[in-house]
Amino acid sequence: MLYLLTALWPFVAIALVFGLAFGWWTSEREPSRSSPTAWYGWLFIAGLIAALIAFFQVYRGQMGLIVDASLTLAAAYFLGCCLGCLFRHWTEPSLEAAVAGGGPSPMAPTMSRASVASAPTPVVAPAPVAAPAPVAAPAPAAAEPAASPAVEGESDYAGVRPQGFVTARQGQGDNLKLIKGIGPQNEARLHGLGIWHFDQIAKWTEQNALWVGSYLAFPGRIEREDWVTQAKALAAGATTEFAKRVERGEVASSLDDGSKGQTNVDVVAPRSTPKGEKPKS
Repeated sequence: MLYLLTALWPFVAIALVFGLAFGWWTSEREPSRSSPTAWYGWLFIAGLIAALIAFFQVYRGQMGLIVDASLTLAAAYFLGCCLGCLFRHWTEPSLEAAVAGGGPSPMAPTMSRASVASAPTPVVAPAPVAAPAPVAAPAPAAAEPAASPAVEGESDYAGVRPQGFVTARQGQGDNLKLIKGIGPQNEARLHGLGIWHFDQIAKWTEQNALWVGSYLAFPGRIEREDWVTQAKALAAGATTEFAKRVERGEVASSLDDGSKGQTNVDVVAPRSTPKGEKPKS
């Protein structure tokens, strides 16, 4: 037997490891008849019979060597199964103590997995749902001032008149003189047409620019000096090179911080020019 252990020790070690794993996996606190561990008794009896066969040398020669080697490996596997079962029982905490919330105790009564699975699940009352916070209603948008009334001869000029207001929003208009091409006189004329803010000019279409240029008797000037592009930048909070010069006081005709032009309104009398015909500048 010692010779077999010395010659077959790698295989004996493998059988022992497999037995340990199988014994750990199949062991239960309260094994039932259908449990794999219920066969350990029969396995023990089979091992005892095999040991008797080896002891009395029922088989001799090469057959006897094969039987002895097989019994050695089987004994190692069976020993591993027993050790795996014992290790699990020693190291695994009590299921009942785990369910009750207590720590592992070797003296605590044991509870099978089947008992735990069949235990009724405690009903947990749902947590109260907090009422959603009231959503504040959005502040109403400030109403636009009244639209400017029609001017004399408005429909006699090519293009479309842009929308204008009787007064500036909240009584404060923009400093239109920050746009290159708009001095105090043109600013007063634009005020007379209801144009007070950069965003109004920024929304002008080609037809709007055509109408304003024709009505104020400087056709093509708005397009050449690009009022709309300048107004878009100023309405967005940006600035232009010309606006920087005005703010530094380098443009004599535009020395105004914006407050002086609020009452600068000049209602321009239109020229009697047929529609579609450019007025003479």
